[in-house]
Amino acid sequence: SSRQFVSRLPSAMSRSYDIVIFGVTGFSGTLMLRYFVDNPTEFQGIKIAVAGRNKAKVEAVVAKCKAEKLVQVLVADVSSEETLTALAKSTKVLIACAGPFCLLGEPTLKACAEAGTHYVDITGEGGWIRQMVQKYDTKAKETGALILSACGFDSVPADLLARYAVEQTERRSDERIALVTAVQLGMRADSSKGYGGVSHGTYQTMLHGLATGEGLSPIEDHKVSNPRLSSSVQLDPALNAALFPFEFTSDAYLVRRTSALLDGESKQIEYFHGLNVGYRVFGYLMQIGFMIFALLCRVPPFLKFLKGRMQVGEGASDEDRANARMRMRCAVRSFAAESSTPTLRGVATMNIASDGYNVTAMTAMQCARLLSKRGATKGKGGLMTPVAALGSDLRDACTQNGLLALSWEAQK
Repeated sequence: SSRQFVSRLPSAMSRSYDIVIFGVTGFSGTLMLRYFVDNPTEFQGIKIAVAGRNKAKVEAVVAKCKAEKLVQVLVADVSSEETLTALAKSTKVLIACAGPFCLLGEPTLKACAEAGTHYVDITGEGGWIRQMVQKYDTKAKETGALILSACGFDSVPADLLARYAVEQTERRSDERIALVTAVQLGMRADSSKGYGGVSHGTYQTMLHGLATGEGLSPIEDHKVSNPRLSSSVQLDPALNAALFPFEFTSDAYLVRRTSALLDGESKQIEYFHGLNVGYRVFGYLMQIGFMIFALLCRVPPFLKFLKGRMQVGEGASDEDRANARMRMRCAVRSFAAESSTPTLRGVATMNIASDGYNVTAMTAMQCARLLSKRGATKGKGGLMTPVAALGSDLRDACTQNGLLALSWEAQK
Protein backbone atom coordinates (compact mmCIF):
# COMPACT_ATOMS: atom_id res chain seq x y z
CA SER A 1 0.00 0.00 0.00
CA SER A 2 1.02 3.65 -0.30
CA ARG A 3 1.27 3.95 3.53
CA GLN A 4 3.86 1.19 3.48
CA PHE A 5 5.88 3.15 0.94
CA VAL A 6 5.75 6.34 3.01
CA SER A 7 6.92 4.59 6.16
CA ARG A 8 10.17 3.65 4.43
CA LEU A 9 10.95 7.24 3.46
CA PRO A 10 12.57 9.97 5.56
CA SER A 11 10.50 12.59 7.35
CA ALA A 12 8.97 15.09 4.96
CA MET A 13 10.40 17.91 7.08
CA SER A 14 14.07 17.06 6.50
CA ARG A 15 16.25 17.27 3.41
CA SER A 16 18.18 14.11 4.10
CA TYR A 17 19.80 13.89 0.67
CA ASP A 18 21.42 16.16 -1.89
CA ILE A 19 20.36 14.04 -4.89
CA VAL A 20 17.88 11.17 -5.34
CA ILE A 21 17.95 9.10 -8.56
CA PHE A 22 14.34 7.94 -9.03
CA GLY A 23 13.93 5.08 -11.51
CA VAL A 24 17.43 3.68 -10.99
CA THR A 25 16.45 0.20 -12.22
CA GLY A 26 15.98 1.50 -15.77
CA PHE A 27 18.82 1.55 -18.31
CA SER A 28 19.67 5.25 -17.95
CA GLY A 29 19.12 5.29 -14.17
CA THR A 30 21.64 2.47 -13.72
CA LEU A 31 24.18 4.34 -15.87
CA MET A 32 23.74 7.43 -13.67
CA LEU A 33 24.51 5.41 -10.57
CA ARG A 34 27.59 3.99 -12.29
CA TYR A 35 28.70 7.50 -13.25
CA PHE A 36 28.43 8.55 -9.61
CA VAL A 37 30.44 5.51 -8.46
CA ASP A 38 33.12 6.08 -11.13
CA ASN A 39 33.57 9.80 -10.32
CA PRO A 40 33.98 10.03 -6.53
CA THR A 41 35.98 13.28 -6.61
CA GLU A 42 33.27 15.21 -8.46
CA PHE A 43 30.59 14.06 -6.01
CA GLN A 44 32.64 14.33 -2.82
CA GLY A 45 30.46 15.43 0.08
CA ILE A 46 27.24 14.96 -1.92
CA LYS A 47 24.78 12.57 -0.26
CA ILE A 48 22.95 10.42 -2.80
CA ALA A 49 20.01 8.03 -2.54
CA VAL A 50 18.39 5.82 -5.18
CA ALA A 51 14.70 5.01 -5.43
CA GLY A 52 12.23 2.82 -7.27
CA ARG A 53 8.98 1.01 -6.64
CA ASN A 54 10.53 -2.44 -6.10
CA LYS A 55 13.05 -2.45 -3.25
CA ALA A 56 14.61 -5.80 -4.20
CA LYS A 57 15.25 -4.65 -7.77
CA VAL A 58 16.73 -1.35 -6.58
CA GLU A 59 19.03 -3.21 -4.17
CA ALA A 60 20.10 -5.54 -6.99
CA VAL A 61 21.14 -2.56 -9.14
CA VAL A 62 23.00 -1.02 -6.21
CA ALA A 63 24.87 -4.31 -5.65
CA LYS A 64 25.67 -4.64 -9.36
CA CYS A 65 27.17 -1.12 -9.31
CA LYS A 66 29.08 -1.88 -6.06
CA ALA A 67 27.41 1.10 -4.41
CA GLU A 68 26.07 -0.52 -1.21
CA LYS A 69 28.20 1.71 1.03
CA LEU A 70 27.70 4.83 -1.09
CA VAL A 71 23.92 5.28 -1.41
CA GLN A 72 20.70 4.83 0.53
CA VAL A 73 17.86 2.78 -0.96
CA LEU A 74 14.35 4.29 -0.91
CA VAL A 75 11.01 3.03 -2.18
CA ALA A 76 8.46 5.21 -3.98
CA ASP A 77 5.84 4.69 -6.67
CA VAL A 78 4.82 7.09 -9.40
CA SER A 79 1.19 6.00 -8.86
CA SER A 80 1.28 7.05 -5.18
CA GLU A 81 1.14 10.81 -4.59
CA GLU A 82 2.00 10.32 -0.89
CA THR A 83 5.27 8.55 -1.63
CA LEU A 84 6.27 11.07 -4.31
CA THR A 85 5.61 14.01 -1.98
CA ALA A 86 7.69 12.41 0.76
CA LEU A 87 10.45 11.56 -1.72
CA ALA A 88 10.53 15.13 -3.10
CA LYS A 89 10.68 16.60 0.42
CA SER A 90 13.58 14.32 1.38
CA THR A 91 16.07 15.74 -1.16
CA LYS A 92 17.43 18.97 -2.63
CA VAL A 93 17.43 17.53 -6.18
CA LEU A 94 15.42 14.69 -7.69
CA ILE A 95 16.41 13.04 -10.99
CA ALA A 96 13.47 11.36 -12.77
CA CYS A 97 14.49 8.54 -15.13
CA ALA A 98 11.27 6.64 -15.93
CA GLY A 99 9.59 7.23 -19.28
CA PRO A 100 7.61 7.61 -21.43
CA PHE A 101 7.23 10.88 -19.53
CA CYS A 102 3.89 11.71 -21.15
CA LEU A 103 2.58 8.58 -19.35
CA LEU A 104 4.68 8.50 -16.16
CA GLY A 105 6.42 11.85 -15.69
CA GLU A 106 3.88 14.43 -14.49
CA PRO A 107 3.28 13.23 -10.88
CA THR A 108 7.00 13.39 -10.03
CA LEU A 109 7.50 16.82 -11.63
CA LYS A 110 4.38 18.12 -9.85
CA ALA A 111 5.61 16.82 -6.47
CA CYS A 112 8.94 18.63 -6.92
CA ALA A 113 7.34 21.88 -8.08
CA GLU A 114 5.08 21.87 -5.01
CA ALA A 115 7.84 20.88 -2.55
CA GLY A 116 10.38 23.45 -3.77
CA THR A 117 12.69 20.60 -4.84
CA HIS A 118 15.00 21.07 -7.83
CA TYR A 119 14.15 18.57 -10.56
CA VAL A 120 16.08 16.98 -13.43
CA ASP A 121 14.71 14.56 -16.04
CA ILE A 122 15.92 12.89 -19.22
CA THR A 123 12.85 13.14 -21.42
CA GLY A 124 13.12 13.99 -25.09
CA GLU A 125 9.37 14.66 -25.43
CA GLY A 126 9.15 18.31 -26.44
CA GLY A 127 5.36 18.41 -26.53
CA TRP A 128 5.18 17.06 -22.96
CA ILE A 129 7.72 19.64 -21.73
CA ARG A 130 5.62 22.44 -23.22
CA GLN A 131 2.52 21.15 -21.36
CA MET A 132 4.45 21.01 -18.08
CA VAL A 133 5.67 24.61 -18.55
CA GLN A 134 2.08 25.77 -18.95
CA LYS A 135 0.86 23.81 -15.91
CA TYR A 136 3.66 24.16 -13.31
CA ASP A 137 5.90 27.13 -14.13
CA THR A 138 3.98 29.50 -11.82
CA LYS A 139 3.98 27.03 -8.90
CA ALA A 140 7.72 26.30 -9.31
CA LYS A 141 8.49 30.03 -9.30
CA GLU A 142 6.51 30.39 -6.06
CA THR A 143 8.36 27.55 -4.29
CA GLY A 144 11.80 28.23 -5.81
CA ALA A 145 12.03 24.82 -7.51
CA LEU A 146 14.17 24.84 -10.62
CA ILE A 147 12.53 22.29 -12.93
CA LEU A 148 14.89 21.21 -15.73
CA SER A 149 13.62 18.77 -18.35
CA ALA A 150 15.63 17.20 -21.20
CA CYS A 151 18.90 17.05 -19.24
CA GLY A 152 20.25 14.07 -21.18
CA PHE A 153 21.44 13.55 -24.76
CA ASP A 154 18.07 15.10 -25.50
CA SER A 155 18.79 18.00 -25.34
CA VAL A 156 21.91 19.24 -23.52
CA PRO A 157 24.46 18.69 -26.37
CA ALA A 158 22.32 20.43 -29.02
CA ASP A 159 21.51 23.32 -26.70
CA LEU A 160 25.11 23.73 -25.49
CA LEU A 161 26.29 23.76 -29.11
CA ALA A 162 23.66 26.29 -30.21
CA ARG A 163 24.40 28.62 -27.27
CA TYR A 164 28.14 28.32 -27.90
CA ALA A 165 27.58 29.16 -31.59
CA VAL A 166 25.48 32.22 -30.70
CA GLU A 167 28.13 33.41 -28.23
CA GLN A 168 30.84 33.23 -30.93
CA THR A 169 28.79 35.44 -33.25
CA GLU A 170 28.81 39.20 -32.89
CA ARG A 171 25.55 40.62 -34.13
CA ARG A 172 24.08 44.04 -34.63
CA SER A 173 20.87 44.89 -32.82
CA ASP A 174 18.86 44.68 -36.05
CA GLU A 175 20.20 41.25 -37.05
CA ARG A 176 18.42 37.92 -36.63
CA ILE A 177 20.53 34.78 -36.11
CA ALA A 178 19.59 31.45 -37.72
CA LEU A 179 21.24 28.13 -36.88
CA VAL A 180 21.18 24.85 -38.80
CA THR A 181 22.50 21.83 -36.88
CA ALA A 182 23.50 18.54 -38.52
CA VAL A 183 23.69 15.47 -36.29
CA GLN A 184 26.07 12.76 -37.54
CA LEU A 185 25.48 9.36 -35.90
CA GLY A 186 27.59 6.21 -36.23
CA MET A 187 31.06 7.69 -36.61
CA ARG A 188 32.81 4.40 -35.81
CA ALA A 189 32.76 1.57 -38.37
CA ASP A 190 34.23 -0.97 -35.88
CA SER A 191 31.10 -0.92 -33.71
CA SER A 192 28.14 -3.13 -34.55
CA LYS A 193 25.98 -0.08 -33.85
CA GLY A 194 28.06 3.02 -34.46
CA TYR A 195 25.57 5.21 -32.59
CA GLY A 196 25.35 2.81 -29.62
CA GLY A 197 21.72 1.68 -29.94
CA VAL A 198 18.51 2.46 -28.02
CA SER A 199 17.25 1.58 -24.54
CA HIS A 200 13.90 0.09 -23.57
CA GLY A 201 12.67 3.49 -22.33
CA THR A 202 13.60 5.30 -25.55
CA TYR A 203 12.05 2.52 -27.62
CA GLN A 204 8.74 2.60 -25.72
CA THR A 205 8.62 6.41 -25.85
CA MET A 206 9.21 6.35 -29.59
CA LEU A 207 6.50 3.75 -30.22
CA HIS A 208 3.98 5.53 -27.99
CA GLY A 209 4.70 8.86 -29.66
CA LEU A 210 4.29 7.45 -33.17
CA ALA A 211 1.10 5.58 -32.21
CA THR A 212 -0.62 8.46 -30.40
CA GLY A 213 1.28 11.67 -31.19
CA GLU A 214 1.57 12.28 -27.42
CA GLY A 215 4.71 13.94 -26.12
CA LEU A 216 6.19 14.76 -29.52
CA SER A 217 6.90 18.33 -30.60
CA PRO A 218 4.30 19.58 -33.09
CA ILE A 219 5.74 20.32 -36.52
CA GLU A 220 3.87 23.67 -36.64
CA ASP A 221 6.49 24.98 -34.22
CA HIS A 222 8.96 25.21 -37.04
CA LYS A 223 6.75 27.32 -39.31
CA VAL A 224 6.02 29.84 -36.53
CA SER A 225 9.57 30.06 -35.15
CA ASN A 226 11.56 29.88 -38.40
CA PRO A 227 10.06 32.15 -41.05
CA ARG A 228 13.33 32.15 -43.05
CA LEU A 229 14.41 28.51 -42.66
CA SER A 230 13.15 25.52 -44.63
CA SER A 231 11.46 22.76 -42.63
CA SER A 232 11.92 20.01 -45.24
CA VAL A 233 14.75 17.71 -46.39
CA GLN A 234 17.56 20.03 -47.49
CA LEU A 235 21.18 20.38 -48.49
CA ASP A 236 23.33 22.70 -46.40
CA PRO A 237 26.50 23.69 -48.31
CA ALA A 238 28.26 25.08 -45.22
CA LEU A 239 27.88 21.74 -43.46
CA ASN A 240 28.28 19.64 -46.61
CA ALA A 241 25.27 17.67 -45.41
CA ALA A 242 21.90 16.42 -46.63
CA LEU A 243 19.56 16.91 -43.69
CA PHE A 244 16.46 14.99 -42.66
CA PRO A 245 14.38 17.24 -40.34
CA PHE A 246 14.47 15.90 -36.79
CA GLU A 247 12.05 18.28 -35.12
CA PHE A 248 9.79 15.95 -33.15
CA THR A 249 12.17 15.40 -30.20
CA SER A 250 12.89 18.10 -27.63
CA ASP A 251 16.13 19.39 -29.22
CA ALA A 252 14.74 22.15 -31.44
CA TYR A 253 12.14 23.19 -28.86
CA LEU A 254 14.77 23.45 -26.10
CA VAL A 255 17.20 25.46 -28.26
CA ARG A 256 14.48 27.95 -29.17
CA ARG A 257 13.24 28.16 -25.57
CA THR A 258 16.75 28.77 -24.23
CA SER A 259 17.12 31.58 -26.75
CA ALA A 260 13.75 33.07 -25.75
CA LEU A 261 14.75 32.94 -22.05
CA LEU A 262 18.27 34.37 -22.54
CA ASP A 263 17.98 36.59 -25.63
CA GLY A 264 14.36 37.71 -25.24
CA GLU A 265 11.45 36.99 -27.58
CA SER A 266 12.43 39.76 -30.01
CA LYS A 267 15.92 38.33 -30.56
CA GLN A 268 15.03 34.64 -30.43
CA ILE A 269 17.12 32.64 -32.89
CA GLU A 270 15.68 30.62 -35.75
CA TYR A 271 16.74 26.98 -35.54
CA PHE A 272 16.64 23.85 -37.71
CA HIS A 273 17.76 20.47 -36.33
CA GLY A 274 18.50 17.70 -38.83
CA LEU A 275 20.01 14.25 -39.16
CA ASN A 276 22.81 14.04 -41.73
CA VAL A 277 21.73 11.26 -44.12
CA GLY A 278 24.46 11.72 -46.75
CA TYR A 279 22.25 12.25 -49.80
CA ARG A 280 19.00 14.13 -50.17
CA VAL A 281 17.27 11.12 -51.78
CA PHE A 282 17.85 9.14 -48.56
CA GLY A 283 16.09 11.91 -46.65
CA TYR A 284 13.01 11.63 -48.88
CA LEU A 285 13.04 7.82 -48.57
CA MET A 286 13.31 8.16 -44.78
CA GLN A 287 10.32 10.51 -44.77
CA ILE A 288 8.22 7.98 -46.67
CA GLY A 289 9.41 5.09 -44.50
CA PHE A 290 8.73 7.08 -41.37
CA MET A 291 5.17 7.88 -42.42
CA ILE A 292 4.45 4.21 -43.22
CA PHE A 293 5.95 3.04 -39.91
CA ALA A 294 3.94 5.66 -37.97
CA LEU A 295 0.73 4.41 -39.63
CA LEU A 296 1.60 0.79 -38.79
CA CYS A 297 2.18 1.81 -35.14
CA ARG A 298 -1.49 2.79 -35.01
CA VAL A 299 -2.49 -0.84 -35.74
CA PRO A 300 -2.91 -2.42 -32.25
CA PRO A 301 -1.57 -5.96 -32.99
CA PHE A 302 1.53 -4.55 -34.73
CA LEU A 303 2.14 -2.09 -31.88
CA LYS A 304 1.74 -4.86 -29.27
CA PHE A 305 4.24 -7.02 -31.16
CA LEU A 306 6.79 -4.18 -31.31
CA LYS A 307 6.37 -3.24 -27.63
CA GLY A 308 7.22 -6.78 -26.58
CA ARG A 309 10.55 -6.77 -28.41
CA MET A 310 12.50 -5.11 -25.54
CA GLN A 311 12.39 -5.57 -21.77
CA VAL A 312 12.85 -2.99 -18.99
CA GLY A 313 16.54 -2.25 -18.38
CA GLU A 314 17.65 -3.45 -21.84
CA GLY A 315 19.87 -1.32 -24.05
CA ALA A 316 23.13 -1.21 -25.97
CA SER A 317 26.11 -3.14 -24.61
CA ASP A 318 28.97 -1.43 -22.76
CA GLU A 319 31.22 -2.14 -25.74
CA ASP A 320 28.88 -0.64 -28.33
CA ARG A 321 28.34 2.44 -26.19
CA ALA A 322 32.08 2.92 -25.62
CA ASN A 323 32.81 2.54 -29.34
CA ALA A 324 30.13 4.98 -30.48
CA ARG A 325 31.21 8.37 -31.82
CA MET A 326 28.93 11.22 -32.85
CA ARG A 327 29.28 14.76 -34.11
CA MET A 328 27.05 17.80 -34.31
CA ARG A 329 27.90 20.72 -36.57
CA CYS A 330 26.02 24.00 -36.43
CA ALA A 331 26.10 26.59 -39.24
CA VAL A 332 25.47 30.16 -38.04
CA ARG A 333 23.92 32.68 -40.42
CA SER A 334 22.70 36.21 -39.83
CA PHE A 335 19.88 38.08 -41.53
CA ALA A 336 19.60 41.84 -41.66
CA ALA A 337 16.20 43.18 -40.65
CA GLU A 338 13.46 42.24 -43.15
CA SER A 339 16.03 40.50 -45.38
CA SER A 340 15.74 36.89 -46.54
CA THR A 341 19.36 36.71 -47.77
CA PRO A 342 21.63 35.16 -45.12
CA THR A 343 25.32 35.77 -44.39
CA LEU A 344 27.29 32.73 -43.21
CA ARG A 345 29.16 33.69 -40.01
CA GLY A 346 30.83 30.42 -39.06
CA VAL A 347 30.45 26.76 -38.10
CA ALA A 348 30.52 25.40 -34.54
CA THR A 349 31.32 21.72 -33.97
CA MET A 350 30.70 19.38 -31.06
CA ASN A 351 32.52 16.03 -31.08
CA ILE A 352 30.95 13.41 -28.84
CA ALA A 353 33.31 10.65 -27.69
CA SER A 354 30.65 8.14 -26.65
CA ASP A 355 26.99 7.24 -27.21
CA GLY A 356 23.84 9.06 -26.18
CA TYR A 357 23.28 7.06 -22.98
CA ASN A 358 26.76 7.62 -21.53
CA VAL A 359 26.28 11.31 -22.38
CA THR A 360 22.83 11.25 -20.70
CA ALA A 361 24.27 9.79 -17.48
CA MET A 362 27.00 12.45 -17.43
CA THR A 363 24.88 15.49 -18.34
CA ALA A 364 21.98 14.60 -16.02
CA MET A 365 24.30 13.93 -13.08
CA GLN A 366 26.19 17.17 -13.75
CA CYS A 367 22.91 19.13 -13.85
CA ALA A 368 21.92 17.55 -10.53
CA ARG A 369 25.36 18.19 -8.97
CA LEU A 370 25.26 21.87 -9.95
CA LEU A 371 21.69 22.26 -8.67
CA SER A 372 22.60 20.57 -5.35
CA LYS A 373 25.16 23.33 -4.74
CA ARG A 374 22.51 26.04 -5.03
CA GLY A 375 20.84 27.45 -1.95
CA ALA A 376 17.19 28.42 -1.71
CA THR A 377 15.95 30.03 -4.93
CA LYS A 378 12.51 31.14 -3.73
CA GLY A 379 10.98 33.37 -6.37
CA LYS A 380 13.73 32.41 -8.83
CA GLY A 381 12.59 28.91 -9.73
CA GLY A 382 10.44 27.83 -12.63
CA LEU A 383 10.51 25.48 -15.59
CA MET A 384 13.74 26.49 -17.29
CA THR A 385 16.08 24.78 -19.74
CA PRO A 386 19.35 23.28 -18.41
CA VAL A 387 21.48 25.74 -20.40
CA ALA A 388 19.39 28.79 -19.44
CA ALA A 389 19.47 27.83 -15.75
CA LEU A 390 23.07 26.62 -15.41
CA GLY A 391 24.89 28.48 -18.21
CA SER A 392 28.67 28.27 -18.52
CA ASP A 393 28.90 26.12 -15.36
CA LEU A 394 27.10 23.35 -17.24
CA ARG A 395 29.25 23.75 -20.35
CA ASP A 396 32.44 23.57 -18.26
CA ALA A 397 31.20 20.52 -16.34
CA CYS A 398 30.22 18.68 -19.54
CA THR A 399 33.40 19.42 -21.51
CA GLN A 400 36.07 18.96 -18.83
CA ASN A 401 35.92 15.14 -18.92
CA GLY A 402 36.40 14.86 -22.69
CA LEU A 403 33.01 13.35 -23.58
CA LEU A 404 31.97 16.59 -25.32
CA ALA A 405 34.38 18.92 -27.15
CA LEU A 406 33.47 22.28 -28.75
CA SER A 407 35.26 24.21 -31.50
CA TRP A 408 34.50 27.21 -33.74
CA GLU A 409 35.53 28.06 -37.28
CA ALA A 410 34.71 31.62 -38.30
CA GLN A 411 33.75 32.37 -41.89
CA LYS A 412 36.55 34.36 -43.49
